Amino acid sequence: GAAIVMGYDKILAKNSENPYLFLHWQKILKARCEGGQFSQVQALLQKYPDSRYLRYDYASRCYWTSKYDESLKLCMKELMRDNNNEEFYGTAVGDLWEKDCHEEAIQLVQTWTKLHPENPCAWLKLKDVYEDWAVEARGEVWEPQVSSSVRKVMVERATLGLKAVDEAAKLVPNDCRVWSKYMSLGN
Repeated sequence: GAAIVMGYDKILAKNSENPYLFLHWQKILKARCEGGQFSQVQALLQKYPDSRYLRYDYASRCYWTSKYDESLKLCMKELMRDNNNEEFYGTAVGDLWEKDCHEEAIQLVQTWTKLHPENPCAWLKLKDVYEDWAVEARGEVWEPQVSSSVRKVMVERATLGLKAVDEAAKLVPNDCRVWSKYMSLGN
């Protein structure tokens, strides 16, 4: 194992056209904290524009480097092609949230649940955004200091999240992700 990791650059040099090997090399560099992969991913994406994984990898790297507009543009383009893609929805929602477009993020996930009500991931993501929205209502105040009017808003928003988890539970009642979401609402 260590020999493969230490010599992966040589393996990649012999197979430079293989995006699968390149992506694993990126993971090794990330684990080593060597960074610098953004430009490499961008170059590889230009070479292999049809690779959905590379498009997602690039969008997520844009997100993590605060290039929210670029990431959002790519995610929305991908969602036009595949309107049931959990990864692109998640990244697009994150982009919108970071841009303080909370209602738009919620609307995006609500649209996903309407387009694909059979997808439990859509409902679980809706729960997450409602929970974040509830916490956002609190602001910087510690929970014991929250006013009764703010607490009411938080409960309303969290209740919407609970209803979203209920929908996911109808679809996959034995899925541990559902129960994890139920438990997180109790925090």
